[in-house]
Amino acid sequence: MDAKSQRIFIAAGSVAVLLWGAVMVYFYTADRMDIYLKGNFRIQALIGGLGMLLLGAFNLMTPVPRSPAGTTMRTRAMMAG
Repeated sequence: MDAKSQRIFIAAGSVAVLLWGAVMVYFYTADRMDIYLKGNFRIQALIGGLGMLLLGAFNLMTPVPRSPAGTTMRTRAMMAG
């Protein structure tokens, strides 16, 4: 798989995580979870949604470049000494 395809897959996965996080935060702020979740579970859904937003943003900002051999550049640098 070439580098451009890898970047597209990383971006698509990151966007999917961002969308799921945004949906969870939206449901929390719109009070649509009241019928489904009681008490502390609403707070956990909010925290999970915020965590997903952070994870998606982090993955979008820091893609890991890969060499043609399939190993990451960091792994190759560590193996070289």
